[in-house]
Order: sequence, then structure tokens, then C-alpha cells
Amino acid sequence: MEIALPCPVQPGWDYYERVLRLEARLQRELGGSDSQSAEPDGASGLTKVLSLADAITAGSPIDFAKIPGGDLRNVAVQAAVQAMRLKMPAFVDTLIAVDPDDPGRRWFRIMLRARERQSVQQKLANIEAIRRIVREETAQDDWKNDLSTEATHSQPYVTGYFVLLANLIQSVSRDQWLTFGVATLGVGICLLVAFRRPMIVFLALIPNIIPGFLVLGLMGWIGLRINMGAAMIAAVSMGLTVDSSVHYLSAFFRERERGTSLLESLHRV
Repeated sequence: MEIALPCPVQPGWDYYERVLRLEARLQRELGGSDSQSAEPDGASGLTKVLSLADAITAGSPIDFAKIPGGDLRNVAVQAAVQAMRLKMPAFVDTLIAVDPDDPGRRWFRIMLRARERQSVQQKLANIEAIRRIVREETAQDDWKNDLSTEATHSQPYVTGYFVLLANLIQSVSRDQWLTFGVATLGVGICLLVAFRRPMIVFLALIPNIIPGFLVLGLMGWIGLRINMGAAMIAAVSMGLTVDSSVHYLSAFFRERERGTSLLESLHRV
């Protein structure tokens, strides 16, 4: 994940200090161990919080907070950023990025890492907790100047693949029965067009629907979690099994039209 914060064109030490304060709160309230074996799969929380503020403070031989005078501190900070940009220009330009829709606006990136193997509920709860902390921190007076100037007038937001996939999985899981119903209706219409016999359509749908119910029901009894792949099983299986049903029924009716007996038609098909 990442937090996108509006920032001035050349942020000074005061800005970086506020970012570090926000990061410290995120780690304090949501942080988990960075060790891969310290917590079991499914553990919630953040395992890493990192930004350009950490990079320049870790790479600087001096403590910016101890430099006397705000202007001198800002010069030292900007010199540290420029030195890092000379060595890693692409890296720095992604951490303080120009808004492509508004060249006068800059976005400051805080990168977050969390374990992937969590339930959707845990993921969404983490995302909402991050949003809450960002709202509370940026609502303080010392943030208002950076969030209210014409060049940076915008609101911070949380984004990234973690957010995208968490919402996608929730959406697919929520809509699995809707997609299964739509798939069943679509397959039924296609069968009706092909064979023009409502009873045949009804009989053909039974073996197509039962496997989906069996798989999902078994998963529920065993206690397996529904993930994005499992949520699509029923709808996708309909598309796979109906192909064989159409071939089978078409071949059966061809045999019957030739005058073959019922049992012999079944045997040949």
C-alpha cells in the first residue's frame, strides 16, 4: 500500500518531521513484527512503513532536528534530497511525484507493507485504520498550510495493489451468487435457442448446476475460506460444463432422428 500526501514543491524539515510523526503513529498503533516467522499467516497490521523522510534521515551524518535555525535546516534537508536524487533519480522522483494532471501539485509517498494472507475483513479494517490515522494527523494545525494552499489543495488518500485487491476480492465474493445466477440464466437461454425444448433445458441445467453447489457446500463444511478464485468456481464451471452438455445433447438428438433406439442412442453418444 501507499499513502499519497499533498506536499509543497520543496518541502522543508517541518514537513518531513510531520511525516515521521505520522509514520511513528502508524507503526505504534498498527505495526507488527517484520520477521516472516514471528507471526502466523493471517496476522494483521503493518510490517513496514517507509518514505523519503526515513531515507534522508538515515543517510545523513547529522541530525536535522539539532541544526539551529529553520532556514538552515531546510537548506540541509533539500541538499540531502538533491544528493539522493543525483544517485537515485528515479527512486526519489517516485517518492515525491508530480501530479500528471496538475504540474503544480506534488504528492509525497509513504510506502506500507502488510501480510497478504489475511481475511478480507482484516485487510479492509487495516485500510480503514490507516485512513483514520491519516485523517486525524493531517487535521492538526501544522498540516493545514500544506493542505490548503492553491498548489496542494487536495486530500491525502490510501492506495496501492493491497487496497485494490482487497476491494476486488470483497466484490467478487459478495457477487458470487449474482454471477452464478446470471451464468445459469445465460446458459439456459442458449440451450433454449439451441434445442427449443424447455424440459430439455431444465434437465440439461441440473448436471451443470450440481457440481458448483457440491464444491461450494463442501468448502463450507470443511471450513475453507472463500477467496477470489473460489468465488468464481460456480460461474466459471457453468461455462465449462455446458459445452459438454451441448455436444452430448446434440449427438443424442441426431441419433434419435436417425431412428436409433433410446438405449442405443445413449450408448453411441
